[in-house]
Amino acid sequence: EQVSHLAPLHNPNNIAAIKICREALPKLLHVAVFDTSFHSTLPDYASTYPLPKEYRDVGIRKYGFHGTSVRYVMRKATEALQSLHHKPAYNMLICHLGNGASVTAVGNNESLETTMGFSPLPGLMMGSRCGDIDPAVVSFAIHNLDKDVDMVLEDLNKRSGLKGMTNDGDNDMRTLLERADNEEQAMLAVDMFVYSLAKHMAGCLVALPDRIDAIVFTAGIGENSAEIRSRCLERLRFIVPIELDEELNVQDGKETQGMISKTGSWPLCFDIPTDEEFEIANECRRLLH
Repeated sequence: EQVSHLAPLHNPNNIAAIKICREALPKLLHVAVFDTSFHSTLPDYASTYPLPKEYRDVGIRKYGFHGTSVRYVMRKATEALQSLHHKPAYNMLICHLGNGASVTAVGNNESLETTMGFSPLPGLMMGSRCGDIDPAVVSFAIHNLDKDVDMVLEDLNKRSGLKGMTNDGDNDMRTLLERADNEEQAMLAVDMFVYSLAKHMAGCLVALPDRIDAIVFTAGIGENSAEIRSRCLERLRFIVPIELDEELNVQDGKETQGMISKTGSWPLCFDIPTDEEFEIANECRRLLH
């Protein structure tokens, strides 16, 4: 409860469920699996914000989120990569693209950089979150739009991103892609999303200790939108030479262990469905045994 302000879209609901379970099953051992735990390996130079000491002393730093999904997808991608080219560990970018969205750089089976931060708000443009903006926007909005700080943060978390860019609040990428052919605002929203994604993926590459082995897409948009994957990789073509197989991409890699890049090419590209519930259960099993 003390850190619910870090994740206002999720923590209050999770806490309510925990309280109900404790009341219903008081003798059962309860285990909490934190989405931030996978990112505990972030190096200090990646997790520390350049702020005065009093800010750092109260725990203001990058924590990162989507770690449960990233850990699961990393393992599945590693299994697929080992069947093609065996190494102890691989360098990859994992793009969790749902209503919330983030990119994580993984090397030696550890998180080395991620786009979310102190809260899930920064980084990529998302379904209803703004992603990276100038922090001065908060002060400006308070002084010029007759809003208090909580109202502004509510706007940035729940009324921004794709939702904020459409007049009707539509943040479903499927319908936005359909509308983009005829509607300027929908086209702009999609273009902004692709640009934001590619830009942050490019930035995460510097965290890898060696050449990249794979890019992995997961979650709702990542798993199901061949167009977003293709457009993003096209923007990165001079930086990461992924040879996308258009047929496998349209099929979402369902017949090829998730692989959607051309056979024999490297680095590879995968579309791997996430399973956060499985990973939570797996973490509980590990902790209890």
